[in-house]
Amino acid sequence: HRGVPALITALREAPDAERVELVRALESVAFQSLGSDQSKWQQWWKTEGQKSRKLLLSEAFAGAGYGLDGLTATQYRGMCILALAEDAWYLRHAAHRLLQVQYGQPVHRGAFWGEKNGSAADELRESVTYFWKNWLKERL
Repeated sequence: HRGVPALITALREAPDAERVELVRALESVAFQSLGSDQSKWQQWWKTEGQKSRKLLLSEAFAGAGYGLDGLTATQYRGMCILALAEDAWYLRHAAHRLLQVQYGQPVHRGAFWGEKNGSAADELRESVTYFWKNWLKERL
């Protein structure tokens, strides 16, 4: 995450539309939401920035109630599938990526990037969860 300091610096003077994208990029690295407050992101970088993505992800999942460490492969898949229904887009995205890496199966990214709101977003999440459950059931 070498580009994080530049993203944080850009928050200060970026127009609103760009700030939204900068915050999303930061959230995808941090696996948490700190809004568009540059000082909060600077503090996060100071205290957490040297951690590996794997550790940041593990901590984010544990904080949301999904401890992934020490699980069997079946339990790990189950936790990732449960996390696909999370409200936090960056946790959904991370769960999807973990499943993708493990099984090499892409799914529509709009379900994870928060491009839809309300019932449309719920339907996308349900369809992605359904996809993974069925895909895994057929192959495992």
